[in-house]
Amino acid sequence: PEGLVVLPEDFPVDVHVSKGQLRRALLIMDALLRAFETRGELVSAGPCVVLLDVPVRFSIAEALVTHREEAGPTDFSGRYEFSFSRYRKALVPSGKLTFQIRDHEEYRYVDCRKSWRDTPKQPLEKRLDVIVAGLLEFAAAVKQAERVRRQAEEVRQQAELRRQEEAQIRAAKRAAILAEKKRFEQLVEDSVRWRKSQTLRQYIQAAQQAHLERHGEILPESEMAKWLEWACRQADWLDPLTESPASLLDEKVEEENHDSGFRNRW
Repeated sequence: PEGLVVLPEDFPVDVHVSKGQLRRALLIMDALLRAFETRGELVSAGPCVVLLDVPVRFSIAEALVTHREEAGPTDFSGRYEFSFSRYRKALVPSGKLTFQIRDHEEYRYVDCRKSWRDTPKQPLEKRLDVIVAGLLEFAAAVKQAERVRRQAEEVRQQAELRRQEEAQIRAAKRAAILAEKKRFEQLVEDSVRWRKSQTLRQYIQAAQQAHLERHGEILPESEMAKWLEWACRQADWLDPLTESPASLLDEKVEEENHDSGFRNRW
């Protein structure tokens, strides 16, 4: 807007005012900064003051008002304008200053005052003590809010840690249950195999006895001798209580894909 003074970016204080209000704004800033320095607070460019270990940045701006100006004589050589648009509106400095905490949108969670304006009875110059007290209240509120946030974060982290520990306990219990179930199933399977191996040995003994009754003897190289040797190995393989060498029954057979040749032809 027209009339505002443009200060260098490295100017030590943040003011957005017209030329007529510049000296006044700088005097207000100077008085506040001196007051904080007298209190022993750390002051730096910005301006920024550290209160209760909380950096507080602030600025002074001049409020703008909409000024309506009547347009000049109608120029019939140009574009025609209706009567309601023959007025020009412009934002102009109002002469009223506002002191506010910078970046106040970041502190929406802080429930306290963050700006002070000129009033007809009390300009900012007469409210410096109120502003100083307000900044101290703001810093205390920010510190308290941060403390509450940290406590809430600690509670959240503790809850998350408990959740993870409970999940680990449930996972360990589930793994133990599955392991116990597998162990029990193996026990049942071994008992079934043992019972089958005993039945199988009884059958082998009966077959041997039947052959002897029929033929009287079993020759060492006969088919019956070979069968008895093979059958005893299978009984030992089936018996979980008897050590036995590896068997072909331990190997898995891949199922043959009967239609692979058909696909390959295409």
